[in-house]
Amino acid sequence: MTTVRHLAGASQPLDSPKAREIVTLGLGSQFTLSEPGDRPSPRGLLPTPAAVLERLAAGGERFAAVSERKRRLVCDDWSLSYYFGGQEVAYRFTDAGVEVLAVGRPEIEAVRAGLPPAEHLGLIVEEIRPW
Repeated sequence: MTTVRHLAGASQPLDSPKAREIVTLGLGSQFTLSEPGDRPSPRGLLPTPAAVLERLAAGGERFAAVSERKRRLVCDDWSLSYYFGGQEVAYRFTDAGVEVLAVGRPEIEAVRAGLPPAEHLGLIVEEIRPW
């Protein structure tokens, strides 16, 4: 079994939900990679986590001046980052919020194969920016 060095210095199995690896990108920058499993991985309409609501509230005036539609888009973007940061996700926007259809290449390919061609137009597939 492969192990990686945990941030605190303890070794964790690679398949452990707490396994992390630090990758140096150059010029002293570092990026922490997390294995999936640190947070829930919901499908369907994405619930807004408390951490996202707290971040929005901390924005204060910055978000007070934007439209409700823009605030909703920011909230959806941050929710995707919170739950799925660093993972490839298939999702779409609905009137009720962002709907997650699949996470990871095998799930995404299965969803694409099962969707009628007309529904492919609203489907967004991308790697989600980390939280």
